[in-house]
Amino acid sequence: MEEAYEVVFSERAITKLDGIVDYLAKHWSQQTKTDFLSVVSDKIQLLSTMPYMYRASDYLSGCRECIVNRQVILYYRVNDERKQIEIITFQSSRSNK
Repeated sequence: MEEAYEVVFSERAITKLDGIVDYLAKHWSQQTKTDFLSVVSDKIQLLSTMPYMYRASDYLSGCRECIVNRQVILYYRVNDERKQIEIITFQSSRSNK
């Protein structure tokens, strides 16, 4: 079995994720927030073992994009040399980017 890549978050990704979680906590149920975080965690776990499973991004050069759900896309960059995945940002799929 191949070694998993280390996953690191940019400051922007942390800020965006915190904003999404805060929004869900204020406007939706605790269960919705928990479900969202579970999906994010599952997607990141997959990325750590299969970093190229999602398509290259047309929006951010050199990045790949993972659809978390209908509303949120996770953008990340793979560094094979360091065996590292950097989570760049979370973006609303509804925005004009």
